[in-house]
Amino acid sequence: MREILEHTRWHKEKRVQEANVMRHPADGDAWKYFDEKHGEFAKDARNLRLGFVTDGFNPFVHMSS
Repeated sequence: MREILEHTRWHKEKRVQEANVMRHPADGDAWKYFDEKHGEFAKDARNLRLGFVTDGFNPFVHMSS
């Protein structure tokens, strides 16, 4: 359980940010916009918004059934 909790906070606590490089959905404009619009929700590093931000996003162009 502890490992799962650490993963839910990774984007806020351990992610390395670099200008103009997208390594994680949190680097994208959609995530930043979501943070802006929902500041109270964004304050908690344990939130589970990955599904909200990436819904329909398919970076590898592979569809599975």
